[in-house]
Amino acid sequence: MKRMSATGAALLSAALVAGCSPAGDLRPEALALVADAVEGGGEGGQGGGGGGAPLPNGSACGSDDQCQSGVCPMLTLTCQDKAANGGQCFRHVECSSDYCNVRQLKCEAKQANGVACLDDQGCTSGICNFAFRECQSKLANGFACGRNLECVNNLCNMATRTCQNQGGVGAHCAYNDECVSNSCDQATRKCL
Repeated sequence: MKRMSATGAALLSAALVAGCSPAGDLRPEALALVADAVEGGGEGGQGGGGGGAPLPNGSACGSDDQCQSGVCPMLTLTCQDKAANGGQCFRHVECSSDYCNVRQLKCEAKQANGVACLDDQGCTSGICNFAFRECQSKLANGFACGRNLECVNNLCNMATRTCQNQGGVGAHCAYNDECVSNSCDQATRKCL
């Protein structure tokens, strides 16, 4: 049995949403895209994904890598430029700012530290503090944290909920990400 990639699954979903005629029948173009998604995982076909030249705007597409612009919107399956702030979007890649507010389905500018945010992608720092719902910089060791991403050293100790350094060989650990080597021996609870 063939498996479908995540891109293929997204393509299938988009084809089913966008590919129905007013009578509810699946259009032949949508059926072809669904077949391509199952056979090639949504990566092949014409254009960039299949080894050919990238497609110009206005061309039918099945994945972003097929388009010169790098954007194949899931609902139109037609190559187009990235949208300016205020333009409609469904994914970050569809916006010139690389941020799509998924609640409003609109492209927006990324926010500076201290400004309200919905997710990491919406912040210029790449970090949205979910406790306060605002953009923030990476935190130094000893500061309260909720995720590894929030810490300068990329380690938030989940037991103490504080940023800390990763341990070297022989340091006590519970999880792989607590070790510089990214390898914690679960039997000895020591970094390898």
